[in-house]
Amino acid sequence: MGSFLALAVNQKQPNIALEIIQTLSVKSYSTIIQSIRVQAFAEIERFHDAFDILRYQLKKDKAVTRYKAVHQETVIYTFWF
Repeated sequence: MGSFLALAVNQKQPNIALEIIQTLSVKSYSTIIQSIRVQAFAEIERFHDAFDILRYQLKKDKAVTRYKAVHQETVIYTFWF
């Protein structure tokens, strides 16, 4: 599933990826899917939504330091390139 979503974002179709992610249950959001959500929101210039996800995950990461919900590479690629 993650590779299909990543392909949609890479082919400049982030809306498709977001629509598919919305059909998934929230419990099934893996690290990869969260990262793709951040990238997709940034691609369609919904930066507020992307930062909300990152903010939530950073707060969550503080509580459980061994778990990361968004890849570091996603943040660097999405907001610095």
